[in-house]
Amino acid sequence: MLKNYQIYSRKYEYAVFNNFFKKLETKDFVASELFESIKLLMGNACANKVKKSGLENLHNFIPCEYLPFLVKILQKRIDKFFLHFSVLFAKKKLGLRKNFFVDQSIIYRIHYPFEIGKKSNLKKANYLKLNLDHYKSAKQQIKNSLKNKNLHQIEKRFKEAIKYQRNLPTAVWCHGPHKDTWFGHSYNGINIWYAVAGVTKKNGVILYPSISAKNLKHLRSPNYIAPGQLLPKPIIPAVNNGSLLIFNSETLHATRINTGNTTRIVITTRINPFKPTFYDGTTEAEYPSWFSAQDIEKNIFESPISFPRKENLKLKKKTKKTPIKSERVFVINKQLPQKEPVYICKSQKIKNNEKILLKFQNRQIILFKSESKFHALSASCPHVGINLIDGFHDKKSIFCPGHGLRFDVKSGFSECKSLRIKIFRIKNISKKLYLIN
Repeated sequence: MLKNYQIYSRKYEYAVFNNFFKKLETKDFVASELFESIKLLMGNACANKVKKSGLENLHNFIPCEYLPFLVKILQKRIDKFFLHFSVLFAKKKLGLRKNFFVDQSIIYRIHYPFEIGKKSNLKKANYLKLNLDHYKSAKQQIKNSLKNKNLHQIEKRFKEAIKYQRNLPTAVWCHGPHKDTWFGHSYNGINIWYAVAGVTKKNGVILYPSISAKNLKHLRSPNYIAPGQLLPKPIIPAVNNGSLLIFNSETLHATRINTGNTTRIVITTRINPFKPTFYDGTTEAEYPSWFSAQDIEKNIFESPISFPRKENLKLKKKTKKTPIKSERVFVINKQLPQKEPVYICKSQKIKNNEKILLKFQNRQIILFKSESKFHALSASCPHVGINLIDGFHDKKSIFCPGHGLRFDVKSGFSECKSLRIKIFRIKNISKKLYLIN
């Protein structure tokens, strides 16, 4: 029988823990440290307003541009606490007894609602110019960084990420579907996702456990899932404030675009029950630094243990894996719009619930049949341009395979006012389908 840690480190399982040792103390401590960090950055008046309104309303009081500074202050104040927390949770809830490892990197994820965050002036090129360790005035640092619009000196991997994110402000960047090993993290990792405030179904983490064992292909940079692989309906676990979500770091997962009206605050850590090993097919940065559980318990933080990727590659056995399904493509050598209806195909060629990608010379459209009704809609998600053909759909909705945005197939509306897709009419004339502009 597998122990808890073996289930979550070796299988594509996930679980929400609503009760665990020192839950209330942890929740109160984190909230207190957040308020103190806000006080240090923005002043006592701002901290009191946030305290009165709630951390989920942070976006009403602190401009997006200040978030990198807030995160840096938090890191300095509570990193060690969460290293201890990870060890305690692993022992109490996951059954780990022998020495194990905790990733040195504690990640603080503060996501504002998309409609607010998209208005920020702080793009990635500006963010990279911020000096978060040594500054007299955060306001002046931000002002200086906004003068920089030069992308030439930015690393290639950042340029590719900026392109993927369509140069949106960093406050609304979302991870596409990925496995953590694709981004340089270790195999057998157990991700601990601690919900601090504002977490809802409209801004949570998306999981795809049912296809995580399949032979998934990824892009070279950024290392998100490659197009042409059909994803199931996104699973967004309900995680209450102060609760924990844990899942295998090899589970395909993504960031859900924040279409809600709350600031989502999450802290993530990662443990590994075994010696960390790594994937050799990534060009992303390394994460070689870990603390042993024993060192953390002894408060020894000066010398983390290093596991360089090149020296700790995992040799994978060559096994036949089932390739993931992709949808059919029809190429139509015409440009849109056309004055006359455009012939597509005979109606019997479209199976019920099947999506077809129609490739015109100047745009792509998705055609599908649901309960004898034909629907046609723009294939490009207006968020960052991900093709919707790989997303799950039913008779009412289609989901973006990138970041979980749901569109109504009749109106084209999403939960974001500014993000809508174009709907086309399909006419069935004598069992022949025509697209009407």
